[in-house]
Amino acid sequence: MLILKKQEEIVLKVVYYMHHIIWLVGYFSLHLLEIVRILEGKLSMELLLEVYY
Repeated sequence: MLILKKQEEIVLKVVYYMHHIIWLVGYFSLHLLEIVRILEGKLSMELLLEVYY
């Protein structure tokens, strides 16, 4: 009975951490897309400025 309790605790911890890891990965990937867009925008602005001047 005690062994089962321990296994349940471990499973719950794994599920808990997996949930947080998935959430963090999703959160960062969303922000990565924004950062990439901002960087692309800056790069294209710099290229435009170089072309015009």
